[in-house]
Amino acid sequence: MHANSSSLDIYTLDLKGVWNSNPPQVLRMHLAAYEARTDIKAVLHAHSTSLESFATCGSVPNTLCMNPIFHLCGIPAFIDYVMTNDTQDALIRATFCSTGSNCALISGKGILCVGRDLEEAFQVFEAMDFCARMILKALQIGPPKALSSAQCSSLDYVSSRTCFGTENIPYRCVSSFEKSIRASMIQVLNKGLSQGLISCSSGTISFKLDNNSLLMTPTGIDRNDLNVHDLLLIRLDDAFNIHLVHGFQDRPDTLPSRALKAHISIYKRHANINAILSAHPLHVAAFCCLNYGIDSRFLPAPYSFVSRVPIYPFELLLDPERVAKEFTENETGEIESILIANEGCITVGRGLEDALGKLQALESVCAIAMDARSLGSELSVFLSMETMK
Repeated sequence: MHANSSSLDIYTLDLKGVWNSNPPQVLRMHLAAYEARTDIKAVLHAHSTSLESFATCGSVPNTLCMNPIFHLCGIPAFIDYVMTNDTQDALIRATFCSTGSNCALISGKGILCVGRDLEEAFQVFEAMDFCARMILKALQIGPPKALSSAQCSSLDYVSSRTCFGTENIPYRCVSSFEKSIRASMIQVLNKGLSQGLISCSSGTISFKLDNNSLLMTPTGIDRNDLNVHDLLLIRLDDAFNIHLVHGFQDRPDTLPSRALKAHISIYKRHANINAILSAHPLHVAAFCCLNYGIDSRFLPAPYSFVSRVPIYPFELLLDPERVAKEFTENETGEIESILIANEGCITVGRGLEDALGKLQALESVCAIAMDARSLGSELSVFLSMETMK
């Protein structure tokens, strides 16, 4: 399909007679994936230059370099180029059956991504393409560092509904202030998407409405499709128990990001913080998988936003209270952002635009530093965990 395709260009096939009628090669690949994985409803076959670079070398991007990508895609499989369709079909079936992976890179033939629906299959493709580009960027500086499967498993990635109480609030109880914040959050989200700071499957925004309630973007929904009704209202009771409030959402079964507890801890500790963004744009992600922080004092323009942004070990996420303690003010009075190894960054601000501006500045600084190093610059802008200690 191409950019001008419409719904009229999509075919409905009767699979009962297709397999015996020598179907096209691409269709055979889809059918083989469906045979191997009865739990999926969608298959996406695509090409990307970054992924093809890995396939040409007979390898796949290591998803363990970025924890959110690992949890979405699993460990990707690699299938060598074969001439015969029957052999290729057998390899695809065997690969998806044995690995349980959500994607397979096929030498010379692109990548197959599977999911419970088309949205999930596309998110897997987007994440794999991002992972490939991130690793290629990181290699300008040095070899990226990967987590172990055990480290990734130590963090419960998907929020459980049993963590929350629930209450129903009718639509008329939503204040005009909350409505305006919901609209502002969607505006900031769209800016982040247009600038490549947030992807369709990752990036969390929250805003503190008062000392006992906040708004947050949900998990598992394409960021391009979010509207004001999809933002989740979270309330804390006097014992700081978390209540997920329903009554405004179009999709009542959605859950907040696993970053929720860290965001709540930050708001509790820092009264002057009203907005938080958790994200991993490309160059920031490359720094995170290298386990480097950034010192931007060589660039005066963004210095007031990001001066010295430290990198912390991945395990910091296991302790939300400790995450909150790491936010400090710089010389200009701005609260610094932080990087978390193999995870991404957290930027904070007095308002949504403030937090977004810090994310923009941080991504720009990381991009400049990486490109300068590839040109031979010896600027001391990279902060390792050892240097911080």
